[in-house]
Amino acid sequence: MLVTTLMMIVVSSLLVLSQMRLFLLDYKVLSLLKEKQQSLRALEAVVAKLAAQATPGECILKEQAPNLIVDLLKNKRGCIFIHEEHSYYYLIEDLGVFPCLQIQRDNLNYSTHHLQISLGALSQRSTILQIRFAKLAEFVHCENQKPGKSRLGLLSWRVL
Repeated sequence: MLVTTLMMIVVSSLLVLSQMRLFLLDYKVLSLLKEKQQSLRALEAVVAKLAAQATPGECILKEQAPNLIVDLLKNKRGCIFIHEEHSYYYLIEDLGVFPCLQIQRDNLNYSTHHLQISLGALSQRSTILQIRFAKLAEFVHCENQKPGKSRLGLLSWRVL
């Protein structure tokens, strides 16, 4: 009887210890997810600033293969942007004017000019954020297809 009681206490203790370990693992995963979310929010804030001030310069390239841009940023090549004491590498791709993606403003049609901004944090090499951003452009007649409607600002984003 005593041996059975001791065995039950040992098994119960092992179950409690294993549950505590699982709890600690869950807590660690939750902390990592929270850190990743904060990192992503910081990247979004930096990309918004870059999109607002994107002007022609050395950091603006013609459209490149997506993997080339990612490789450049992972190898810490590109321009540096400092925001709130953190350093980021970024590249801006000029995707050109899209005549068939139009915006109507004040009863006038405009074409859209698209940029893709790729941004990576120096401290978190594995996180790269890419956004596609549209600005107004002079109207260019759309050939060979019916023009579609677009919007200004952020069109799409992806995290790599």
